[in-house]
This record gives sequence, C-alpha cells and structure tokens, in this order.
Amino acid sequence: MSYKISVVIPVYNAEKTLEKAINSLLTQNWNGNFEEDIEIILVDDNSSDNSLNVIEEFSDKYSNIHYFSFDDNSGFGGRGRNKGISMSQGDYIVLMDNDDIYLQDALQLFYDTITQTGSEIVLANYQTDFLPERLYCPKEYNKNWTINPTKDQKVFDKVSTACSMAPWAKIYSKRFLQENNIKFREDSQFDDADFFMKCMVSSKQITILPNDYVYLYYTYEDSQVRIHDKEHFDTRIKTMRNIDEIVKSKGLTCEIFTKNNLMELFLMIANSKESKEDTFLMFEELREYQSDFDDIHYHRPELNFLNIFVMSKHYGIAYYISKFYAFLYGNSFIRQIYRSKNNAAKSFDKRYYGD
Repeated sequence: MSYKISVVIPVYNAEKTLEKAINSLLTQNWNGNFEEDIEIILVDDNSSDNSLNVIEEFSDKYSNIHYFSFDDNSGFGGRGRNKGISMSQGDYIVLMDNDDIYLQDALQLFYDTITQTGSEIVLANYQTDFLPERLYCPKEYNKNWTINPTKDQKVFDKVSTACSMAPWAKIYSKRFLQENNIKFREDSQFDDADFFMKCMVSSKQITILPNDYVYLYYTYEDSQVRIHDKEHFDTRIKTMRNIDEIVKSKGLTCEIFTKNNLMELFLMIANSKESKEDTFLMFEELREYQSDFDDIHYHRPELNFLNIFVMSKHYGIAYYISKFYAFLYGNSFIRQIYRSKNNAAKSFDKRYYGD
C-alpha cells in the first residue's frame, strides 16, 4: 500500500511522552482519509521501559501505524530514522522526535506546499517550551522563500545558518533522499547536522515557510543530545570535519555554519565530567580544529573569553573557567536566560545574511 506521507519516529524510553506525540498526528486536520493517506512508522531502539508496549497498542488499533524493534540499543537516533525511512511506503517523509508534537495543520500544510512547489524539501517554523518562537529565517525574511540553496555562496550561507538543522519541522521528497543516497549517520549525536547539510548540498529547490509554525519542541534534561563526554566530543568533531568535506566537494564552504556550531563544543567541554587530563585533550582538539578558520568570534562573550586561553594553550586556566561556566549553566534560571539570548542572537546578523 502506498501513502502520501510517512511520518518516522525513532523511539527510546519514551513511555511518558510517546502517546502524546502519536496523538498529535492522529488528530491532524487532514483533507482526505487520514488512515489511507498517512503512514506512521515507529522504530524502537530496544527501550528498557514500556515504550514497545505503547507502540504495539497503537499498531493494533490503527492499520496505518507500523513499527520495528531492534534487539540492541544503538545510543543514537540515526539508525532508527534510517530504518523507518527504508520501511516507508509514502511519497514524502516527515520526521519527528518521540517527545514532541506536530501542530494540527502541519501535515496538510507540508503536503500542499511540497506538491504545489515541486520542492525537494519544505522547511517550516517551530515553537519551543522555553521560548515563544524560534525562527528558521531572520525576521526580515518574512515571506515564503523558494530557492536553490547552492545557487551561490551567499545563498548557501544564508540558508545553512538561518535554518534549523533539526530533521523535524520539515518534509522531504522520498525520491530525493533515495536518488542522492542521503542517510543519517548512525554513530553520532550530531547526525542531524550531517543529514541537514547533505540535504542542502544535494537539493536544487527548497521552500522555507518562516511564518508557519508546525512543531512544538520540548526540552528534557536527560535528553540523549545532552550527553557530554570525550567520546561524544570526538565523534562530533569527526562529523563536523566530514560536513566540511561534503560541502567542499560541491565547490562551497561552510565556514559560517561551522563557526556557529563550534559553540556547542565549548558547552560539551564545560558540562563534561571527564578528568582534567581528558579535558585538556578536548581543548587541544578544539584548538586544532579552530586553527583552520580565521576570525573566530562568538556572540556569547563568555565563550570568547574562554577561547583566549584555549587558543593560547593555557588549558589549566581554561579548565577552571569552563567548570565555573558549568556551575552557572546548571542553574535553571541562568540557563533559561542563555537559551533566550542564544536564539535571539541567531535570528539575524547582517554579517552573515546581508540584505
């Protein structure tokens, strides 16, 4: 059986949130027969809680809900997403996390837009539980935007830095993903950035909907993406280097995108529980990676201050500064302020986006 849209959800220990996520799909405003048009695929990554039972109950009740369960845990979402996409029978793919929700008009808007424009990807906006909005595009770009993201370097920089690299709040042509062999990395918690950049450099036409909110993203302190240790740090740098090579192979550079994401490496170090020796090794990797770029400057002043000691190899001083930052970031009130400032700073910067 073929569907218009396949929604793929990787699942791991989500018994408390999964029902709400699935119901946000089942209650969509859809012009047609939802059960015949929309497929929901749940891929369980060997959960240790009651997630699989929740999945089975939904699958028994709805003919358009299918699932797969792995016998071992991968530790990352990429494997589940790849499996779900390979199982899908829809013309278009929508991705979702197991602890978020899609707003009620999302799938109809996605389907109408991608079929009318002929774009390979449609990106819409989203909300979070800690901010009223997180814009995909700078506010100055307040109209729907259909473009070739690799038309030139300026356009590529604009798209790759203004748009969220998260896989959700987007719809993809399945044919486009298959023809370009675009898959998620299965060994990295930075798989979303890798997937996003492969999509951008392979696409000839995308449509961005800056004024349409389709998704609600929730933050949880025990989320997989918040694992901070040297292993994940090393994998992230490896993935970033891979992204650099992918973009260079298309005759473009992703220096601005990379600089933006270097900030996350500082935060991983600050929040890690590694020994001082391993932290020094992380600082050295970060210094070497940054040395490939000129004029490194962050919109968060505390990171610029820390980076002075990293780049000058004063790792002992950098270590204690980073631990002080970790103490500050651990305060929920301060963390809320930083998230707000971080998202506001990303919304528009003429140095990056121009007119």
